[in-house]
Amino acid sequence: MDASSSAKKKKIAVLGGGLGSLSAIYEMTDYPGWEEYYDITVYQMGWRLGGKTATGRGIHNRIEEKGIHIFQGWYDNAFRMVKDAYKLQDELGLNPNSPLKKWSEAIVPDNASLFTEYSEREGKWINWPIIFPMNDQEPGTSGKSTEWELIRKILGIALQLVVGDPYEKNQGFLTRYLMEHLLDVNQKFGEPQPKNKPKPHWWNKLIGGIKKTFQKKVLPVEVAMLHKAVEIAEAQMRKQTGKDPGEVEVEALEKVVHLFSGFTHWFEKAFSHAIEKHDRLRRIISVIEWMEVTLTGVLEDVYDPDTHTFNYQNINHYNYLDWLKKHGASDLVLDCALVRFMYTGSFANLLNGGTGKLAADIGLRMLMVSVDYKGCLVWKLSAGTADTIITPIYQVLRHRGVKFKYFHKIRQVHHSESGKIEKISVAEQVKLRDGVDEYDPFLNVDGLNSWPAEPLYDQIDPDQAKKLKASDVNLEISWSDWKNYREFTLEEGKDFDQVLLGIPVAALKHVCSDIIEHNSKWKNMVEKVETTQTAQVQVWTKPTLRELGMKVEDWGMAEGDEPNSVIYANYLYSWTDMSLIIDAEEWPESLKPGHLSYWCGTIPEASPMEPFSKHWFPKTQHARIMGITEQWLYSHGGWLWPEATSRELPQGFNFDLMTPTEENHELTPIEKFYQQFFLLNIEPSDRYVLALPGSNQFRMKTDGSGYSNLFLTGDWIDFGFNVGHMEGAVSAGLTAAHAIRKSHGLNNHKEIF
Repeated sequence: MDASSSAKKKKIAVLGGGLGSLSAIYEMTDYPGWEEYYDITVYQMGWRLGGKTATGRGIHNRIEEKGIHIFQGWYDNAFRMVKDAYKLQDELGLNPNSPLKKWSEAIVPDNASLFTEYSEREGKWINWPIIFPMNDQEPGTSGKSTEWELIRKILGIALQLVVGDPYEKNQGFLTRYLMEHLLDVNQKFGEPQPKNKPKPHWWNKLIGGIKKTFQKKVLPVEVAMLHKAVEIAEAQMRKQTGKDPGEVEVEALEKVVHLFSGFTHWFEKAFSHAIEKHDRLRRIISVIEWMEVTLTGVLEDVYDPDTHTFNYQNINHYNYLDWLKKHGASDLVLDCALVRFMYTGSFANLLNGGTGKLAADIGLRMLMVSVDYKGCLVWKLSAGTADTIITPIYQVLRHRGVKFKYFHKIRQVHHSESGKIEKISVAEQVKLRDGVDEYDPFLNVDGLNSWPAEPLYDQIDPDQAKKLKASDVNLEISWSDWKNYREFTLEEGKDFDQVLLGIPVAALKHVCSDIIEHNSKWKNMVEKVETTQTAQVQVWTKPTLRELGMKVEDWGMAEGDEPNSVIYANYLYSWTDMSLIIDAEEWPESLKPGHLSYWCGTIPEASPMEPFSKHWFPKTQHARIMGITEQWLYSHGGWLWPEATSRELPQGFNFDLMTPTEENHELTPIEKFYQQFFLLNIEPSDRYVLALPGSNQFRMKTDGSGYSNLFLTGDWIDFGFNVGHMEGAVSAGLTAAHAIRKSHGLNNHKEIF
């Protein structure tokens, strides 16, 4: 190690066991000799870890989630950690009978996505199938692309949309379509520049060279402008070798942007007459214009020619749609399904029942990271989020000696004028059974260590376990009517030296109210870094997806693909076929489903949100999400599954096709519906953190709490790419781990991608 071995070992109290906290602990303990410097204890409310990524095993060990969770191919930090955990789990024999031996068995690619649109012309929803092509890169194996590499990828996508791969002889569909139906290739070279834009001094010379080179080619010279833009980007990539990858020559960037702009304006003008009649052409034009507007905005607002760097913070105060408008985006782009995805994908479509907002820097960066995926853009978790991701991480941490205190709810992190956290009030929710020194959270399901949907009552004091079951008490809900077993105080210097706070920002209003009262910075953070509640719905059906009427080949996909969509009708606009996890559940053969659907979405909040003293409130919200789902399926289910309708509901879904949880032929369709899984995430710690315009300034960095021994982690802190996602939680955890290591005099940290 690179610090004195005589350094005092410090006790670290970790508050909350979500992915941000677990990632920080994993990183802190992933260096030889770490145990010489710190002793780690995690305090977790309830009986399971994972936070918003927690999973529970319900009846028939069916997997019940808090939301749809996927990995994406650019989650390099998350992939690296999970891959390492699977490797160690296998080497150390921590889960020897698990059916998931390798990370590649637990996380599987899914490149079939539905981008839906509502067609005013047809008066109905229509599909825009998008297949993200697989590549041979392995996620988690290397860092992110430089800005020039990302620009090259954006240009390459645009070029493929128009002419096919620029390095292949075969031309793309659109080229043939244009040449056969729309384009007079002998037309004269038009004015490519956007109106009111002065031409740079080098423009005429550049265009003259392109015209001379391509004058005998079949493709129009305007299309050649895209080829030239790609060449410039590749030249810049080669020049970056051995240099700072952030450095960009301003003239090269200007050339790329002007070439792309010139092509886009010509393209739109040439084919505007066909947009209304040809959906595919309309979509291609909207995507190309979106890319052109994006690059124009990057040049004008994000790129700093003095420092040769990209400063995304410059546009954080804009709403993403307003920023696109500022740089000339048409209504075609603003209404584009891909732009809508930026809002729904970050749960920004609703804000207190009104129009959603998304910070422009987040919208921009979502586009740029999406083109930078490795292997596949979307990766599904084959046995539920926590069973797949949290289990191997937890097992490795337990093996390393990290201690976990379940059923320990943080009541208050107290302010101190000393500049350090000195006291933490804790409630121990239940008493463990005599002889049980440490709670074992796992339920073994067919060899896989899994997380139950309820506490394992046989490890709890029998009298308390009886009361919990009799009153159906949920120890993970703040509205719970339960008297804690005992309350006590953790003291600085005795029980802890440093604190890692991983409790989400909405819950800090309660557990850090003492700090907020004394600190305006904290007050601004909990007020300005806003959150929204989300919903999770899971429906098991007896028929398969194909039997329900979704023939994926009719949707532009290959037979066997498992489709997903993130922008179908509100409120449950995010839908995923999760039939792959049915085999990880334990249904009786007579009940075994043929299909499993997940839905997620943003639900307007109850008015008012009742105080925690109103213990009945969660039940009303559970009934509310059931009612919303019932109406949604009656209104929209038939579009997804045309063979699952009924004569009485020709547009809706026939509830009689749902899989019940019991073998009872007398069950009515609505009773089968009631036996599906519904969750409205009203709990403060389960709420999704929004990326609102201007909110970055109110987020704190991991070591910016104002208390020398208090570090922060979670997707609510300022970790760089400030939007809620699993990669963000992991990145926040890594930054927290490195800050804590530095406080111990430790350096040489692993790279954060």
